This record gives sequence, structure tokens and C-alpha cells, in this order.
Amino acid sequence: MPLSIGGPWLRRKVFDRSPTLMEIQFPQGEFWVYRHVHEDAQYIFVSKDNKPYRLGTSFDLIPSFLLTGIGATTRGQEKAKAAIRILAELYGQLATNHPLFGLRYQDIATYALWIDEQELAEETANWVRLRSQMTDLPDELDPETQRELNMAEMQGAPVMGNARLPGFGFSDEQPHQFALRTIQEGKLEEEQAIWRREEHVPPVYSNIFEEAERLPIATRLVRFLDMDGTTRTALYWSASNEALRPGERARKVLEESGMVGTDYLITATLAQRDAAYRTRTLHVRRLQLWQTDLTTEGVMQPVLLTTRGDTGLYHLTLQVSEFALDRTVTPPRPGPLLKITSIRFDSLRALRADPAVLEMSDLLPLWYDPVTSDTLPGRPYPFTRLSPDVPLALYFEVYHLTFGPDDRTRYEVAYEVRRREDGGLLRRDREVQTRSSTVYEGTSRTAREYVVLDLRAWERAKDLEVVVRVRDLVSGQEVSRSIRFEVVRS
Repeated sequence: MPLSIGGPWLRRKVFDRSPTLMEIQFPQGEFWVYRHVHEDAQYIFVSKDNKPYRLGTSFDLIPSFLLTGIGATTRGQEKAKAAIRILAELYGQLATNHPLFGLRYQDIATYALWIDEQELAEETANWVRLRSQMTDLPDELDPETQRELNMAEMQGAPVMGNARLPGFGFSDEQPHQFALRTIQEGKLEEEQAIWRREEHVPPVYSNIFEEAERLPIATRLVRFLDMDGTTRTALYWSASNEALRPGERARKVLEESGMVGTDYLITATLAQRDAAYRTRTLHVRRLQLWQTDLTTEGVMQPVLLTTRGDTGLYHLTLQVSEFALDRTVTPPRPGPLLKITSIRFDSLRALRADPAVLEMSDLLPLWYDPVTSDTLPGRPYPFTRLSPDVPLALYFEVYHLTFGPDDRTRYEVAYEVRRREDGGLLRRDREVQTRSSTVYEGTSRTAREYVVLDLRAWERAKDLEVVVRVRDLVSGQEVSRSIRFEVVRS
């Protein structure tokens, strides 16, 4: 819903009283609520000076100068009243769509009403004093003014600041005190709401998942630097045969469509987006799975999707869908959707292209086997869990090495393994570190290296972190990358 600061009441109570305050000074806002996703899935979007909308809070919809300078002076009190009335208007709109703002709106709206009553009482009292001092008032006043004068004369005019509003604890607060407390507590509440949203609201939600089973996959992103100075991102993904086999819901879909015993079609789409989340390119891979391929245990061969040309901040989104393969038509086409998953990789940064700065790719884990590939010493291993019998290698590339006086590069590759070992029933887990280093020489400013880890030597490990550091022995620069795994027994 759009959020607007305006209306006759605010115009009369706020804008008409302050020539320097105009509605056009307030940012544009929208309030989005997804109660069907989660109670905490509520978002306030703010646009200032016609710039793109960004996430914000209710206080970002109010000019900052209106929230400062609130104090006990006459001007500070007037600014406090204006802030309270604007918050009442804003929270009234928010409270109709989400309970987070409901109770605070009640307090603010009630206090704003109290201010109106106080001001009306003061104005009426001024009429009474003026009437007692002047003799040239008209014999007959309009009915509304006459009623207000009569009420003031009967009850007396209350004194602004300490008049008590029955039933509310803030009745002894002056406007600047109430405004400062409300702003402080409101900001804290919204910060807590944002923390809850980040904890409970999934980064991706689609009702497609209500109709299809989730497809659990493993992914690994690795950034490399191409010769033109742009970043190439390799995304490897894989899944176990068990994860690819239709579950109970998918089998029911196959039965209803008469496609029991069919083969499957996997479609993987990788969306490459720029810093503003505008889609640059879609990369699509399709592969066919035979039903017999999934009868045994194991994992599918890792699938590679590659993006190129990034130079700054960028984002990626991967969607993998599994369909039944309809062979009743020629050529075969996708049948019912059986499983699907979507994963976002936000706020990735391109590698540094400055030739004066030592740079390094991410670490690519491999199932070490030099004879399986012409370019890599093994096949990619995108999983985060591994067993001690996995022959693990970590491949990486180093860029912008410096030539020495002999026109050769000299650099040291050191790796450190930090592992947490199981202490058994009577002992606590312990942290263990192992370090090794090797010095290399070369004739190119780019180096391609890998280290092989024998996990069988660490059979008691529960999880481990591997840190690889490269130090240019000519320039003295150093760069590092790290990777984590959970170690499980076969």
C-alpha cells in the first residue's frame, strides 16, 4: 500500500502553521506485507528525490530535520507536536496492515488528541480573557464559539503541560518528552522487527513450492579473473540420486497424469543481475535423466553454469526444476513439474583487476583424480559435507604476480587446516591446527595451483576450515581464501 503524509487534518494542524514545512519534503513510501509467508514479512520502502526505492523504516519517511531540535523551548515544543501528529498519521496507515504498529498508534493518536484538546482549551481560555477585557465584542457569537466559551467559563481552562489525561501513563509528559520517547522506542521496535524478519523470513519464497516438492541440491560458487580484467563466475551444482527420485507428492502427480515409469528432464537457469538487480543474462542448461540412473545410490555428475563480464557488485539467482519427460510427442517435451528449488547469491563482488594488486580466485574443491580431466586435477565437489575417504584437492588461481630481477616470479603457498576433533564421551572437543608451505617459481604473472588433503589422517575431525595463503616474495603482497567442510563418517 502507498504511504502518504497529508490530508485535511495534518494540513490544518501542521503544514498551515509552519510555512517552512511542506508535503513535498516528505519521501514517498510503500508498505508491503506478506502475512501468508510469515508474520514478520513486512517491508517499508522509501524513495527520496525520485530515486529508486530502498528498504527503510517508518522514520525514514519523515525528514530528519523534523526529528531533531525537539526540546523544552517554545520552538522545540512546536516541533514535537508536529512530529507527534505526523507519526499519528503515518502509524495509522501502517497499523491497518500490520499489528506491529497497532499499540504504538493507539498511544500516539491518543496523545495527539490530548494535544488538540489542550490547544482548544487554551484558545477558549484566551477568548474568555479577551471577552473580559474588551467591551466591543458582538452581542451574539456564533453557536459553536458561544458553546466553547460557556464550557470554559463553567470548567475553567486547564494548564498546558501537566494536565492529566485519565487512564494513560504518559499524561504527565510534555510534548517534547513524549515525542523523544516515542521516537526512541519506535526505532528500537523496528530494529528488533528487522532482526526477526532476517531470522524467520526465507530469502526466497514462491507458491510454486506449494505444488511441487523441493529439490535439495548442493552448490559451489568460484570466481576467476579473465584476461580482459572481468570476473568469470563458475557455479557447480549437484544432487544425490535420492534427492532426484520422485517423492510421495511427485509420484501422485505422475499417477494422475499417467506417466509412471517416465524419464526426467532437469532445467537449470542462472540469472545474472547487476548491482541494481536488473537481469543482464540468463544462462540455461538442460539435461535428461533416465529413470534407471536413479535406482542406485550416488550423486549426479556436477553441472557447470558460467557467467562472465562482471566488474563490480553483482547478484546471481539459480533455479533448478525437475520435470517428467513426456515422450508421447515428438520431440519429447517437459511434462508435470515434480521438484524445484531456487537459491540467491546476493552481493557478490568482482575480483580486483588492478595489475599492481595481488589477487586470487576462490577455492574450488575437487574429488582428486588427475586422470579424469584435462584442465582440473579431478571433478568438482560442490558438497559441504565430506567423509575422510574423499580424496580432496583445492584448486585456485593467482593473478598479478610480480617479476623479479631475473624475470621470474617467486611466491609461497601456505595452507592451514583448522579442525575440531571429537573428544569422546569424557572429553571436550578440541581445536587442532596444521600448517604447511611451499615456495614456487614461474615465468607467468598468473599461476594455477592446487593442494591435496589426506583426510584419513584426521579421522576424529568433526569439521574443518582450510585457509590458503599466497605471498608474493617479490612484492611482499599477500592474499588468502578459506573454505569450510563438515566431516561425516561413511
